[in-house]
Amino acid sequence: MEIVTPGGLPAGMREEDLGSRSVPRNPLLFNLLYRMKLVEQIGSGVRRIHDACLEHGVAEPVIQVGSPQIG
Repeated sequence: MEIVTPGGLPAGMREEDLGSRSVPRNPLLFNLLYRMKLVEQIGSGVRRIHDACLEHGVAEPVIQVGSPQIG
């Protein structure tokens, strides 16, 4: 499975922060979705992906930050 997010990391976020820190790309939208209980919490996605891989005995994900390679 490949997940692509256009636009790179949000301002203030570094690649080494993935899984331990999170910066919402759109804080107003995140706050709205959080209050509507449509998102759990900020910054849980990468950690949950790693945990699911361990739980199911599959290789940990490869996370690549930067422009996707075409071709």
